[in-house]
Amino acid sequence: LMMHTPPDIHPDDWDIQGLEEDLIRRLSVGLPLKNEQIVELNYDELREKLLSVIKGAYDYKERQMGASMMRHLEKIIMLQIIDSMWKDHLYAMDQMKEGIGLRGYGQKDPLMEYKREGFDMFTQMVERMKEEIVKYVFRVQAVEEEERREEKRREQVMSQIKERSHTPERRMADKVGRNDP
Repeated sequence: LMMHTPPDIHPDDWDIQGLEEDLIRRLSVGLPLKNEQIVELNYDELREKLLSVIKGAYDYKERQMGASMMRHLEKIIMLQIIDSMWKDHLYAMDQMKEGIGLRGYGQKDPLMEYKREGFDMFTQMVERMKEEIVKYVFRVQAVEEEERREEKRREQVMSQIKERSHTPERRMADKVGRNDP
């Protein structure tokens, strides 16, 4: 929000188009107000309006999926993203450790540089995690009951095919040789 509508800039100069694109890209939520209505609001009013719209979209998704299913999905999404980003962070820290000794040539303490850059990388990772978790929670869609039934039918058919393929068929007639008439 602050990137597109800074509180210290007049509302006429706000990047409303960028705000709308950002909301759709990150949260799959459209901007509820027209440009003329947004310009009439101050920063705090706009923030409250956007928070209420986002909260409403989240509540709708939670009602659609059910509270227990939503908590389960949130847990799975969080664990996947944290795991993935933590691995990337550890790899990046290893890469930084390889080249940190060169900082000594620039009259900087390599240990202090490693600590400072490592902390910066960690805070950036935490911010990316928060953003990714929210993005995926808002993007997840409920699977309709009909789609679930269709998936079960496909699984049953596939299991039947596998059962048939594992048991060889017995030949009822005599074997025909390659030179037999």
